[in-house]
Amino acid sequence: MAENNSFCYSNPRPTLAVNCVIIGFDGKQLHVLLYQRNKEPNVGSWSLPGAFWQEGESAESCANSIVQAVTNTKPNYLEQLHFYSNPNRNPNDNIVSISFVACVNMNEVSDIDQKNAYWYPLMDVPPLNFDHNTMVKDCVDILKQRIYFAPIAFKLIGKVFSITELQNLYESLLEKEFDRRNFAKKILSSGILRRAKRPALATSRAQTFYSLNERAYKLLKSANNTIRQEF
Repeated sequence: MAENNSFCYSNPRPTLAVNCVIIGFDGKQLHVLLYQRNKEPNVGSWSLPGAFWQEGESAESCANSIVQAVTNTKPNYLEQLHFYSNPNRNPNDNIVSISFVACVNMNEVSDIDQKNAYWYPLMDVPPLNFDHNTMVKDCVDILKQRIYFAPIAFKLIGKVFSITELQNLYESLLEKEFDRRNFAKKILSSGILRRAKRPALATSRAQTFYSLNERAYKLLKSANNTIRQEF
């Protein structure tokens, strides 16, 4: 008779969950996607989209599924951020949550209102359930550093954009204003942008449009490990 070598620990285990800070950019400012709860606990309150981490899947797979279920699109950028394990973070159960940031193109997101999800300005988030305000704040703090070391801005702004839109994105995240001429001069002199065709829906014919030169970006980053610019 075959010996059964399986073993299970008898100690209680917390429930595992994944929450996603889904961020989009509308050309003027950054937004975060929030979910209005339609079931207990705290019906009608606001939360970050999330789900319980199922057996047999990775945390990254769970986060991808959350983003696609809520937005009907795949994230352009997905990164695991923090592990939240305070046993009192959820008054109903001992739930440990892993947070992810997901950057999406807002123009590709659809049917979010049918899922009780809505865009809120990233810097003006209402009170959220549990420790979700902390998750958003932690995410913003990390992105303020990542924007100099990873192509975060270009995962949010779309493939074709104006210098004005790119400046709006930097100002929205870093919460500071830059001189328009100096910003354009510095970002163009870095060599990471190239001219692009005018989008069909562009409202202004006076603007020049650009896209990311990925090869130049990678070369610059590999040489300096940063593309930090003082605008």
